[in-house]
Amino acid sequence: MQLEDALLELRLGDEASHRRARVITEGKSPYRILQINAAWVELCGFEADEAVGSTLALLHGPSTREDSLAELGRALAHGHATVQLLVHYTKSRTPFLNLIQVAAASVSTWLLLLCCCRRPRALIRLPA
Repeated sequence: MQLEDALLELRLGDEASHRRARVITEGKSPYRILQINAAWVELCGFEADEAVGSTLALLHGPSTREDSLAELGRALAHGHATVQLLVHYTKSRTPFLNLIQVAAASVSTWLLLLCCCRRPRALIRLPA
C-alpha cells in the first residue's frame, strides 16, 4: 500500500473504516503522529491539534506494559508488521484495551499505524 493510498483511505474510507480508530505516524522513531481520524479522536479524547506532532506516548499510563512497547519498537525498527495488545489511556486517563495492528504504508519513512481500539464494556481490573 502506498502512503497516498493509506491517507486517502483514512480521509475517504468506507463507513466501516471511519468507525475504526486510526492514526498515521512517521516511519522512524519517535513515530510522531501525522494524522488521526474522527474515530480516534472520539475514542482517545485528544483533538488533532493536541495529538499531531506528539507521539503515542500520550496514551501510555501505569498499566501500559513496557515489554509490549519494546516488542512493538523492535518490530518497527526491523520493518516488520506486528500486532500488540496494550492498555492505553484516554485524555481523561480512562484505561482501554488497544489491539494495535501495524503495517508499513510504503517503502519510504512513513508507516500506517492501524489502531483497532475498543473501550471495555465492563470495568476491567488492571494489575497494580
